[in-house]
Amino acid sequence: MDRETYAIDLNPFAYVLSRAKSQSFKLNEVLIRIKYWEEKYCKDKKIYNLNNINNDLKVYYSEINLKQLVFIKENLGKNYNKISAIDNFILAITLGLMHGPMKKNGESIYFSLGMSNHTSMSVNYVRKYALKHNLKKPEDNIFEKISNRVKRVLSKAHYCNKIANVKLGNALKIKDYFDIKPKLIFTSPPYLNLINYTRQNCLKMWILGFDTNKDNKNIKLDDRHDLETYKIFMKEYLLQISKICNKDTSVILVVGDANNRKVCNYFDIMWDSIKIEIPLRLEETYEDSIIQKKKATNSLGSKAGKATRIDKIYVFKLK
Repeated sequence: MDRETYAIDLNPFAYVLSRAKSQSFKLNEVLIRIKYWEEKYCKDKKIYNLNNINNDLKVYYSEINLKQLVFIKENLGKNYNKISAIDNFILAITLGLMHGPMKKNGESIYFSLGMSNHTSMSVNYVRKYALKHNLKKPEDNIFEKISNRVKRVLSKAHYCNKIANVKLGNALKIKDYFDIKPKLIFTSPPYLNLINYTRQNCLKMWILGFDTNKDNKNIKLDDRHDLETYKIFMKEYLLQISKICNKDTSVILVVGDANNRKVCNYFDIMWDSIKIEIPLRLEETYEDSIIQKKKATNSLGSKAGKATRIDKIYVFKLK
């Protein structure tokens, strides 16, 4: 849309994906770079062994695929905040292919046994599901799968010369990262006690070098809290956002209205208790009901879509 764009997120996974969307890429340049990494892997693959990895990973991936993933982890994933834009794009495509469903004939665009493409399923669940359905772990040239996915993604993309400014950081300190007065701020703060973003993406976080639960906790994502701590967080969050606003700025918050899978107007309750302290006024509120009409693709079965029943959209302006 030819906008000057800025973005910030504390989650490394979200940062990599957002940065991948921050600029356009030319197909031939990306394919040449993937070929470079493939040739480097073929040259160096003897040094990439599976002796020091978590054995749980062998439940999801064949030895062939896992060795290639270890290579990508060591060369791109663990350096996610230092690599070039084109390597980040390749890494983002890799993250998107880490796991997903298989066809009945066993074919898959993904690297793993058949599972959710949204959530890293538990080892026991995947092991039992694979045994029940007689699934075999794919043995691939994953660089070829990455190339195929890149071709598909970029074939639908409109090239633009603009590059968005994407930062890895805490939105509570947004003024430390950007000296801007935006016309539009669009943000979706953490949903109350609903999603643990790192645990539910543990295989993708592994590629980025976060091997253990402790590694993920050290990121300090604020995604599990009670109403009181959520109120403290949101108060500071909105105060910091208001500091980069002017009279023309529109602030839009999208909040999933759910608490422990029960519909709850918790943001409205929280806002009533802090609005006098926030230099923003609530202009408009919209509701977007989430209706699941077809079978879920995220392996949650009958539970799918029940966590968040309504998306609430709040529009603010400076007082």
